[in-house]
Amino acid sequence: MVEVRMKTTMAGPDISVTAGNFVLLPADRAKALINAGYAEVVPDEPAPKVETATAEKREKAVLPQVKKRRKR
Repeated sequence: MVEVRMKTTMAGPDISVTAGNFVLLPADRAKALINAGYAEVVPDEPAPKVETATAEKREKAVLPQVKKRRKR
C-alpha cells in the first residue's frame, strides 16, 4: 500500500476521494495515478516545518484634538 495525496477529485464504485486528501492505495493503482498527474507520493519523512510571519501591531491614524472656539 502506498499513501498518496490527490491533486484532483476521484470517484468510482469502490472509492471517493476529494482533491487534497490523503489515501492508501495498492502500489499499481497509486503508480498509475501518479504517472497520470492525478496524485503525488507522500514522503515517509515529515515535511519541514513551514515558517510563518506575524504582523506587527497596526498603527492608528489619530486626528489632533480641535480647540473649541469661544462665543463672542
